[in-house]
Amino acid sequence: MGVRGWDVPLLHQLTEYTVSELDRIRVVVIERKRNHFALTKGTDAPMKKARKDFQRLAALRAREAGVLAESGYRQGAYYLGGLAVECALKACIAKKTKRYEFPADVKYAQKVYSHELTELLKLAELSGQLEKDMKTRPQLATNWGIVKGWNVSSRYETSKLDGRDMVDAVNASDGVLQWIRLFW
Repeated sequence: MGVRGWDVPLLHQLTEYTVSELDRIRVVVIERKRNHFALTKGTDAPMKKARKDFQRLAALRAREAGVLAESGYRQGAYYLGGLAVECALKACIAKKTKRYEFPADVKYAQKVYSHELTELLKLAELSGQLEKDMKTRPQLATNWGIVKGWNVSSRYETSKLDGRDMVDAVNASDGVLQWIRLFW
Protein backbone atom coordinates (compact mmCIF):
# COMPACT_ATOMS: atom_id res chain seq x y z
CA MET A 1 0.00 0.00 0.00
CA GLY A 2 1.09 3.53 -0.72
CA VAL A 3 -0.07 6.91 0.45
CA ARG A 4 -3.47 6.96 2.22
CA GLY A 5 -4.37 3.48 1.04
CA TRP A 6 -3.55 4.05 -2.64
CA ASP A 7 -1.26 1.62 -4.42
CA VAL A 8 2.12 3.03 -5.41
CA PRO A 9 1.63 1.96 -9.07
CA LEU A 10 -1.60 3.97 -9.10
CA LEU A 11 0.21 7.06 -7.82
CA HIS A 12 2.78 6.67 -10.57
CA GLN A 13 -0.03 6.48 -13.13
CA LEU A 14 -1.47 9.71 -11.78
CA THR A 15 1.84 11.53 -12.10
CA GLU A 16 1.86 10.80 -15.84
CA TYR A 17 -1.01 13.27 -16.30
CA THR A 18 -0.52 17.01 -16.56
CA VAL A 19 -2.62 19.35 -14.44
CA SER A 20 -4.78 20.32 -17.42
CA GLU A 21 -5.35 16.66 -18.22
CA LEU A 22 -6.40 16.03 -14.63
CA ASP A 23 -8.89 18.88 -14.96
CA ARG A 24 -10.45 17.16 -17.98
CA ILE A 25 -9.98 13.54 -17.03
CA ARG A 26 -12.75 11.35 -15.78
CA VAL A 27 -11.21 8.70 -13.60
CA VAL A 28 -12.92 5.42 -14.20
CA VAL A 29 -12.40 2.42 -12.03
CA ILE A 30 -12.28 -0.42 -14.53
CA GLU A 31 -10.94 -3.15 -12.34
CA ARG A 32 -10.34 -3.74 -8.66
CA LYS A 33 -8.05 -6.58 -7.75
CA ARG A 34 -6.00 -6.68 -4.57
CA ASN A 35 -6.62 -2.96 -3.92
CA HIS A 36 -5.25 -1.92 -7.31
CA PHE A 37 -7.28 0.45 -9.44
CA ALA A 38 -6.67 0.93 -13.15
CA LEU A 39 -7.29 4.34 -14.69
CA THR A 40 -8.27 5.30 -18.20
CA LYS A 41 -8.14 8.67 -19.90
CA GLY A 42 -11.25 10.02 -21.54
CA THR A 43 -14.58 11.62 -20.94
CA ASP A 44 -16.86 9.15 -22.70
CA ALA A 45 -17.19 6.60 -19.93
CA PRO A 46 -20.44 7.12 -18.02
CA MET A 47 -20.20 7.58 -14.29
CA LYS A 48 -22.52 5.34 -12.33
CA LYS A 49 -24.52 7.22 -9.74
CA ALA A 50 -27.06 6.18 -7.18
CA ARG A 51 -29.89 8.24 -5.71
CA LYS A 52 -27.90 8.77 -2.49
CA ASP A 53 -25.04 10.26 -4.53
CA PHE A 54 -27.36 12.86 -6.03
CA GLN A 55 -28.95 13.55 -2.65
CA ARG A 56 -25.54 14.18 -1.10
CA LEU A 57 -24.48 16.35 -4.01
CA ALA A 58 -27.67 18.41 -3.80
CA ALA A 59 -27.17 19.05 -0.08
CA LEU A 60 -23.47 19.83 -0.55
CA ARG A 61 -24.03 22.25 -3.44
CA ALA A 62 -26.83 24.00 -1.51
CA ARG A 63 -24.53 24.50 1.50
CA GLU A 64 -21.70 25.72 -0.72
CA ALA A 65 -24.08 28.17 -2.42
CA GLY A 66 -25.07 29.53 0.99
CA VAL A 67 -21.46 30.04 2.02
CA LEU A 68 -20.66 31.83 -1.24
CA ALA A 69 -23.72 34.07 -0.95
CA GLU A 70 -22.81 35.03 2.62
CA SER A 71 -19.28 35.84 1.45
CA GLY A 72 -20.50 38.10 -1.35
CA TYR A 73 -19.71 35.75 -4.24
CA ARG A 74 -23.13 36.03 -5.87
CA GLN A 75 -22.35 34.52 -9.26
CA GLY A 76 -20.89 31.35 -7.76
CA ALA A 77 -23.77 31.12 -5.30
CA TYR A 78 -26.27 31.41 -8.15
CA TYR A 79 -24.58 28.67 -10.16
CA LEU A 80 -24.24 26.25 -7.25
CA GLY A 81 -27.81 26.90 -6.08
CA GLY A 82 -29.11 25.86 -9.49
CA LEU A 83 -26.78 22.89 -9.54
CA ALA A 84 -28.19 21.78 -6.18
CA VAL A 85 -31.68 21.71 -7.68
CA GLU A 86 -30.40 19.83 -10.73
CA CYS A 87 -28.86 17.15 -8.49
CA ALA A 88 -32.03 16.94 -6.39
CA LEU A 89 -34.17 16.37 -9.48
CA LYS A 90 -31.73 13.72 -10.68
CA ALA A 91 -32.12 12.01 -7.29
CA CYS A 92 -35.86 11.83 -7.97
CA ILE A 93 -35.20 10.35 -11.41
CA ALA A 94 -32.67 7.89 -9.99
CA LYS A 95 -35.29 6.70 -7.51
CA LYS A 96 -37.01 5.05 -10.48
CA THR A 97 -33.95 2.95 -11.39
CA LYS A 98 -32.03 0.15 -9.76
CA ARG A 99 -29.01 1.18 -7.73
CA TYR A 100 -26.10 2.32 -9.93
CA GLU A 101 -28.23 1.99 -13.08
CA PHE A 102 -28.86 5.70 -13.46
CA PRO A 103 -29.88 6.11 -16.22
CA ALA A 104 -30.97 2.75 -17.56
CA ASP A 105 -30.74 3.16 -21.37
CA VAL A 106 -28.80 5.35 -23.80
CA LYS A 107 -31.68 7.40 -25.27
CA TYR A 108 -33.08 8.08 -21.83
CA ALA A 109 -29.57 8.94 -20.64
CA GLN A 110 -29.29 11.73 -23.18
CA LYS A 111 -32.40 13.34 -21.70
CA VAL A 112 -31.43 12.70 -18.07
CA TYR A 113 -27.96 14.19 -18.42
CA SER A 114 -29.60 17.46 -19.38
CA HIS A 115 -29.04 20.57 -17.28
CA GLU A 116 -32.49 21.98 -18.09
CA LEU A 117 -34.41 22.11 -14.83
CA THR A 118 -37.87 22.13 -16.40
CA GLU A 119 -36.97 19.08 -18.51
CA LEU A 120 -35.59 17.27 -15.45
CA LEU A 121 -38.77 18.16 -13.56
CA LYS A 122 -40.77 16.42 -16.30
CA LEU A 123 -38.48 13.37 -16.29
CA ALA A 124 -38.90 13.14 -12.52
CA GLU A 125 -42.66 13.20 -13.18
CA LEU A 126 -43.10 16.13 -10.79
CA SER A 127 -44.41 18.87 -13.11
CA GLY A 128 -48.07 18.26 -12.24
CA GLN A 129 -47.33 18.04 -8.53
CA LEU A 130 -45.39 21.29 -8.61
CA GLU A 131 -48.22 23.07 -10.44
CA LYS A 132 -50.70 21.78 -7.85
CA ASP A 133 -48.50 22.74 -4.88
CA MET A 134 -47.71 26.20 -6.24
CA LYS A 135 -51.43 27.02 -6.22
CA THR A 136 -51.59 26.56 -2.44
CA ARG A 137 -48.04 27.68 -1.63
CA PRO A 138 -47.37 31.07 -3.22
CA GLN A 139 -43.82 31.31 -1.85
CA LEU A 140 -42.96 28.00 -3.53
CA ALA A 141 -44.27 29.48 -6.79
CA THR A 142 -42.09 32.57 -6.32
CA ASN A 143 -39.07 30.40 -5.52
CA TRP A 144 -39.61 28.16 -8.54
CA GLY A 145 -39.87 31.29 -10.68
CA ILE A 146 -36.37 32.25 -9.58
CA VAL A 147 -34.87 28.76 -9.85
CA LYS A 148 -36.31 27.78 -13.24
CA GLY A 149 -34.37 30.63 -14.87
CA TRP A 150 -31.08 28.92 -14.00
CA ASN A 151 -28.99 27.28 -16.68
CA VAL A 152 -25.62 25.64 -16.65
CA SER A 153 -24.03 28.43 -18.69
CA SER A 154 -24.48 30.75 -15.71
CA ARG A 155 -21.08 29.49 -14.60
CA TYR A 156 -19.62 31.76 -17.28
CA GLU A 157 -21.43 34.90 -16.08
CA THR A 158 -19.52 37.57 -14.22
CA SER A 159 -22.42 39.87 -13.36
CA LYS A 160 -26.22 40.21 -13.28
CA LEU A 161 -26.82 37.08 -11.19
CA ASP A 162 -28.30 37.41 -7.74
CA GLY A 163 -26.95 34.50 -5.74
CA ARG A 164 -28.69 35.59 -2.54
CA ASP A 165 -32.11 35.32 -4.17
CA MET A 166 -31.18 31.95 -5.67
CA VAL A 167 -29.92 30.60 -2.35
CA ASP A 168 -33.08 31.77 -0.59
CA ALA A 169 -35.25 30.23 -3.33
CA VAL A 170 -33.39 26.92 -3.00
CA ASN A 171 -32.82 26.67 0.76
CA ALA A 172 -35.81 28.45 2.36
CA SER A 173 -38.35 26.45 4.35
CA ASP A 174 -40.67 26.78 1.34
CA GLY A 175 -37.75 26.52 -1.06
CA VAL A 176 -37.45 24.37 -4.11
CA LEU A 177 -34.91 21.97 -2.59
CA GLN A 178 -37.10 21.38 0.46
CA TRP A 179 -40.03 20.63 -1.84
CA ILE A 180 -38.02 18.20 -4.00
CA ARG A 181 -36.83 16.35 -0.88
CA LEU A 182 -40.42 15.28 -0.31
CA PHE A 183 -40.15 13.11 -3.44
CA TRP A 184 -36.63 11.80 -3.53
